[in-house]
Amino acid sequence: MKLTIQDNNNKVKRMVAQVISAMAHHDYLELEGGEVMVDFIIQQCALPCEPGTPKPRSYDPDEVTDENLRSMCDNILNLLTTTVKKMEDVLWPFLLEFTTPPQYLNALAPVCRSLAYLGSKKQQANSRGFVLNYEERDLPKPQALLTRLVVVSSFPYGAGAEVSLR
Repeated sequence: MKLTIQDNNNKVKRMVAQVISAMAHHDYLELEGGEVMVDFIIQQCALPCEPGTPKPRSYDPDEVTDENLRSMCDNILNLLTTTVKKMEDVLWPFLLEFTTPPQYLNALAPVCRSLAYLGSKKQQANSRGFVLNYEERDLPKPQALLTRLVVVSSFPYGAGAEVSLR
């Protein structure tokens, strides 16, 4: 999968995303290397997409645009979060790592949606994994996370996509 993940062809990326989804449903993503697969899905969620971009003159019905791929991976992340029980341990708190790097700004909405779902579920279950040790993993500090969310909320419709937090 390592070579396939690095392919730049959107048709290949679509197939890889579908394979990753199937692997998750069979509990393979909780094994070593599972986080790399989640990272791939998040990278596709972060693709810059401009809705309404004109179609190329030679329209290929099998064409996979960045917008198609991004939407599909948004849906995959949502499904993995809400329907695959064992993905909770893979995604929480790993998804927090994608909240502050500027290259993942376009993926912030689906990532936050998944984090909110998982956090709520863990809080309701009084899970000890709900309270995070920020030193244990390479998680963004609470101050950086709060700052990122406040800055992004200032531009709710993407007008602040060029705003980056370092």
